[in-house]
Amino acid sequence: LRLASRPSSASMPARARADDTVVIEAMNWNGYALSASEIIDWIILSGEGRASLHDEVEPWFIAIDTLEGVMHALPGDFIIRGVQGEHYPCKPDIFEATYEPADD
Repeated sequence: LRLASRPSSASMPARARADDTVVIEAMNWNGYALSASEIIDWIILSGEGRASLHDEVEPWFIAIDTLEGVMHALPGDFIIRGVQGEHYPCKPDIFEATYEPADD
């Protein structure tokens, strides 16, 4: 899934406005082990991170090493690969408000 961030609606002087569209990749976790495995493989194969499924307690979560430390992705969350190859989880409501499909 390739997405572009929506430009900020913040008011800025016209001469200072820059094109802040950034294309990212993301996967949505449905909460199942198979989907978690695909996401973890995607993260590891990128060479830019580590992740593991924790299914010993409810709710299950994917632990993702991020630039800010370990973060947990819960079922329904999107996992984003940022512009520097980093990965991090994003809540669905924030994801939907921030990103839209990118033109290829």
